[in-house]
Amino acid sequence: MGKKIFTILFATMMVIAICSSCGNDDETKNDIRTGEEQVDQLIDQLILNIAQMCVDKKNGEFYLPVSSKDEAYRFCESLTGEKWDGKNRTVTLADAYGTVMLKAGSVEGLYGTVIFRDVRHLDDMTLHLADPEYIKNDNYGIDQFVNISVIGTCTNPKCKYVYTKNAAGVGYMPSGYKCDKCGSKLNVTTSWGGR
Repeated sequence: MGKKIFTILFATMMVIAICSSCGNDDETKNDIRTGEEQVDQLIDQLILNIAQMCVDKKNGEFYLPVSSKDEAYRFCESLTGEKWDGKNRTVTLADAYGTVMLKAGSVEGLYGTVIFRDVRHLDDMTLHLADPEYIKNDNYGIDQFVNISVIGTCTNPKCKYVYTKNAAGVGYMPSGYKCDKCGSKLNVTTSWGGR
């Protein structure tokens, strides 16, 4: 009788141990973001840093001054929501919302390059993360943005309302990049000019 009770008690404890060890499966499912959420995060980070960006007038590529590789890696992580170790990789956004390619720096002072391709609501673009001295001294075609604007055009063909906001914060861009008039998503582009 004592052996039977011990066996039942032992079996019950094993079932409890097995069931409680599987409790983490639901947590990772909550961390998965939609492509729309990923794009919103990308656009938010780009707009936050747009006042510091520069452009190479010859090829239209963007430059963001950063002080170190670590700062470049943190910026890339803020864009993608994923840790970056500085090695070449491609982040595919959920729901076929495009790709973000992260490339290691190839020369002294250039810490990394971010290439946005087919990202929904955002123009294709190349953004180099570079030391301010690299931008200032080595690349004479690079000019500081003064007249840069973010332009949001409503994707609803019946509305097509346009919002603009410049690097100085003048203008208006709705939160969530949705049209205030009809609620449709905005297609976000940039417009820039020299000094």
